[in-house]
Amino acid sequence: MISKKVEAVVLAAGKSSRFKTGKSKLVEKICGQEIILFTTKLLAALQLKTTLVVGHQKEMVQDVVKKNHSEPIQFIHQKELLGTGHAVACTKDTWTSDNILIINGDCPLVTPHIITELFEKHQNNNAVISFVVSHYTGPDHSYGRVIQNKQSIKIIEPKDFNKEIYDDPCCINAGIYIAKKDFLLSCIDTIEKSSVTKEFYLTSLIEIACKKNLPVLTSDAPLDKIRGINTLEELWAAEQVKRAEIIRHWMHRGVRFHVAQNIHIDIGVQIGAGTQIDSGVQLLGKTQIGNHCTISKFSTIANSIVQENTTIHPLCVIRDSKICQNAQVGPFAHIHMQSTIGPETIIGNFVEVKQNAINKHDKQEFLLLHDKSSSQLQSTEQ
Repeated sequence: MISKKVEAVVLAAGKSSRFKTGKSKLVEKICGQEIILFTTKLLAALQLKTTLVVGHQKEMVQDVVKKNHSEPIQFIHQKELLGTGHAVACTKDTWTSDNILIINGDCPLVTPHIITELFEKHQNNNAVISFVVSHYTGPDHSYGRVIQNKQSIKIIEPKDFNKEIYDDPCCINAGIYIAKKDFLLSCIDTIEKSSVTKEFYLTSLIEIACKKNLPVLTSDAPLDKIRGINTLEELWAAEQVKRAEIIRHWMHRGVRFHVAQNIHIDIGVQIGAGTQIDSGVQLLGKTQIGNHCTISKFSTIANSIVQENTTIHPLCVIRDSKICQNAQVGPFAHIHMQSTIGPETIIGNFVEVKQNAINKHDKQEFLLLHDKSSSQLQSTEQ
């Protein structure tokens, strides 16, 4: 079992300067979940003891992690942001396992299989350090490049990469490593500072191991599973991959998506078989959709329950509420603030329901709501 032989260090201290938003990229969301939580929840699923290296806006990152994890996660503050090698060195007093998994905090698409496969190869080949690579021939140079020949292997960081010296290789570094603790302890403080960035690169350990004739191993993974996020464009690309993964998951369970590329769906959404989701729909938060429902064009449902055989007509907004079985809502209805629409109830055009419960036989109250909404509409048109 991997958890008995490995512990994890997550690198989460960077300034996110290429995001240009003024806040840490790690608290930005992909499909409704903060980027950092994809990594921490992955490690929790693998039952790995985890240490998070924090720095820039550390309180914000720590708060997100603490609110979403019941198991203990240790935080180490990297007071000076002197690179990935320095970040790992800050955690050396916490190491107790024979092997240390080191992973960037901005890799939300990594799967358990990638980690377990890396560890198995690392252990079977008795490597001192192993890392994940991916094949990529595009023009983007935001990834470290893997330079390999029969005698040695090294990683050239993007800022240090010189096309005139190196042919553009097809292998990139994913930022996921497993190293023997003894190797790390003996070499982590020998990393030299980059002459270009004045930082200590963790990737230097690969070259150090090769110079000592110690075994180094690589493990391949698909690009779409190891994508890092340094810019808003890369955030957008990663979210497209994740959203497609979620939609594919529900398609395989009997959910029909019309124009699937135009649908926004969060990671916590549940959908029953036989349900139809139309173009432009947004399903957010912890929304639960029952079996054989129809969610029509451009409706938004957030943190709500929609029970079986319900029809949500176009352009409705439903938040923090419950729609019971066989109900019909909309079009242009707004149901929010812990409201409940009872079984077989019809809520018509332009109706707003908030902090209320409407049932099939509440005709007087429903007509009053409908009349008010119609009057408001007429006033607006005038």
